[in-house]
Amino acid sequence: MWDAADVFPVGIGETEGIDIFRIEELSVAMIDPDEYGSFSTGDCYIILNTYREEKELKHKIFQWIGKQAENDKLFCSAIYSVMLKGLINETENIFREVEGEESDDLKDLFSTDIKYLDYNESAESRLSSPYEIQYPLRMYKIFDNGKFHLVETSHLMFNTNNVFIIDNGFELYQWNGKKSSIKNRVFGNILLKRINSNERNKKAEVKEFEEFEEDDSFWELFEEERTEENGKCVFLYSNEKYGKFFEVAKQPSKLYKVPDIESLDDIDCENYLVAEKFFFDKNLLNSENCYVMDCGVELFLWTGKKASENCRDLVQEFTVKLIPNKLRPNWVGLHRFNEKSENEIFSIRFFNWGMPENTDLSKLILPGSYIIN
Repeated sequence: MWDAADVFPVGIGETEGIDIFRIEELSVAMIDPDEYGSFSTGDCYIILNTYREEKELKHKIFQWIGKQAENDKLFCSAIYSVMLKGLINETENIFREVEGEESDDLKDLFSTDIKYLDYNESAESRLSSPYEIQYPLRMYKIFDNGKFHLVETSHLMFNTNNVFIIDNGFELYQWNGKKSSIKNRVFGNILLKRINSNERNKKAEVKEFEEFEEDDSFWELFEEERTEENGKCVFLYSNEKYGKFFEVAKQPSKLYKVPDIESLDDIDCENYLVAEKFFFDKNLLNSENCYVMDCGVELFLWTGKKASENCRDLVQEFTVKLIPNKLRPNWVGLHRFNEKSENEIFSIRFFNWGMPENTDLSKLILPGSYIIN
């Protein structure tokens, strides 16, 4: 997925003209010239304009984002835009275009006004369906007295020692392994209540199951049912297949501040590391900046309400540069939100989120027996 030479056609950017690519099934598909200027509200596109200026070939890369595009399409369009930029040795920033707010530079590429296609004409999303735009199916493992991380949504993930949370939008589930701790069960209850109250307006159906006491409907979310007969084999296979990702996921998370500079081409992301912890201080987030929280198997892009347009444009490119720094699965999670619209999976990673400013934190006990000094 990360080799640009395998993604884009040979000779891309070497002749004058326009090339447009649509994100389809986590890859790119070239658009027929007859369709130039038409964009689906449920898709993301990459537009390359190659032109000649003073006998020298120049390039402009645009990333177009439909208002109903799923997160996986947005993420892939950012990744492939940066890959294309590197492939053609372009030094200018990528221009981010949002449906209905296109720049004149983009509009001028087409002979007619931009046409918006309905959602039902968009490419199918591999990671989320049209009915799960806001809440794609996700599964989390709770371990070590309240720490947690994303796992692949699969029956292979379950084991008897842990608690698992399954978020299916307006269906929220907690699965308790027979040997799971009381602390992890309580933490799971708290997390589900926060998600239901703060994100779902208390309209989600919340269910809690004990190991091997699940309803048949629960296993419809997975490719196969986990039973007492296959449970041990499933656990051994899971460790063999996913163990390397679990080790990455169990490490402390890293919080980076996106630099507000002209270009990210030559930067080392580690120079912008703000903190490396399991639980952060909310005061690290400044409204004038953008941040990326790297949890190994999950990435969070946070934009402050006072952040500059340049910084907002760079947050995706910074995230793309982070990706090769760790071993990551193809089911890596992506969240992007503006200040004041954060989800609970993000905010619960801050020990003082939602607390009054003058709260005494000296005796605050966190999950995992961490104490703030």
